[in-house]
Amino acid sequence: LQNVFSKNLIKTKNKFLQGAKEHHLFFFSDRRMSLMSNLIHASGNLRNVMVKLDLPSTLQDCNFLAKSLQIYFLHDNYMLEGQYQLFKEIKEKGIFSSLYPLTADCLIPKIDSSTSINKMKYKKLALDDFYYLLGDPRFGVKTVKWNTVSDHARKIFLHWLAESDLNLFFKIIEETAVDDMWSYRKSFWQRYLPFITNTWVFFGKEAIKYVGRLTGTHMNYGQLGKGCLANQSVFAFKLGKFVFVEWSHNGKLRVWMEEDAPDVFGNRLLHKDSIVNSFPLQEWIHAGKNTNHWQNNVSWWISQNCNLR
Repeated sequence: LQNVFSKNLIKTKNKFLQGAKEHHLFFFSDRRMSLMSNLIHASGNLRNVMVKLDLPSTLQDCNFLAKSLQIYFLHDNYMLEGQYQLFKEIKEKGIFSSLYPLTADCLIPKIDSSTSINKMKYKKLALDDFYYLLGDPRFGVKTVKWNTVSDHARKIFLHWLAESDLNLFFKIIEETAVDDMWSYRKSFWQRYLPFITNTWVFFGKEAIKYVGRLTGTHMNYGQLGKGCLANQSVFAFKLGKFVFVEWSHNGKLRVWMEEDAPDVFGNRLLHKDSIVNSFPLQEWIHAGKNTNHWQNNVSWWISQNCNLR
């Protein structure tokens, strides 16, 4: 076909064949994939690509464009803003869903390493978009959609989730605080954020009212049940081989070996007795916050047991 079109061996009034003749290098040459990738980059959106190549709308989700988009997203030198706009277009049109893991693999590390002033905007967008499209990579049936995403991209996304959960936990506490203890806990746990590998947050009936207003995302959280106060919140997280459960107020900090810990991650409902009656390895009350009393005790225990690097 490339030979036929390049040598002008076909005469036709068919609009599609005339378009193929005019743009034969994009379809049949050895450079077709790189040419298509550059065209997508220059065009800014798929609609302009379709018009440029005289392609009918029935081909907007064809395999040729899917392969072209794959090459485009794998290109390191294209700007994040343009690539995310293309991803947004295919997401909104509901086409090329098979490319979602690949776009996650490409866009998540690019966002994380970005020095753009828009980094936080794209980080928030990607956190919500890929959580919605691929599911929660920590647990659940949708986790399988993350199987083709690289470990590197997945670890970045897990870190984003941990950061989001931690920030939300303390933001809700700030909204519902009965004392100023939350600020000391926030300052303490933020230091360990790079080492946290799994998280889940629970909110009481009053606290959860603030969640939708503050987040506006697709992400899910658990709810506190029997024995818990309506304005309490709980932050569960994993450090090393240990599971910690931290309460917003009127509750101790507790830690278990991972295999002995209560079932918290991904759980939709948490009753207080499932925590207080589950024999933790260690527990601390938040006394002496101004003198770093509890902070020093917990920090020492972590340094002795969690093997953080």
